[in-house]
Amino acid sequence: MFKKSISFHRQYREYSGGHQKVCDYIHHTIASDFYTPFLFLKNTSNVQKQLFNNIQGLEYSPEYLPKLADVAFLAGMDWQAYQPFFDPKQVKVNLVQHVRHADKNYPLFQFLQHKAIRLCVSDAVKMQSSLLQMTRVLP
Repeated sequence: MFKKSISFHRQYREYSGGHQKVCDYIHHTIASDFYTPFLFLKNTSNVQKQLFNNIQGLEYSPEYLPKLADVAFLAGMDWQAYQPFFDPKQVKVNLVQHVRHADKNYPLFQFLQHKAIRLCVSDAVKMQSSLLQMTRVLP
């Protein structure tokens, strides 16, 4: 079976639930047998430093090149690293973990303008996302 590729990006400065969820999604991707995951990792964390280390079935990339993948997985501020490679035709999966994404004063809000498959981790996030979509004026 032909597997599609999915790129992940992590600037891992300190342990957080967000990093844990991305690690979980990497494991889900590996277990699916449909995708080959690639991870660019900048690890400067002193806590849970091994979180992304030695994951069986994960290919580590020395540089972030999402344009080489079929799918770009983006969580949090990964969008900033993705911007130089932005391709409107590339499938993007966006992990949305908090209602603050819908706050116009929060940096993550600007990325909601881009088409993506959004994974919402709670009903509150889903509800906020739905309300935002209903009120958004599309070009």
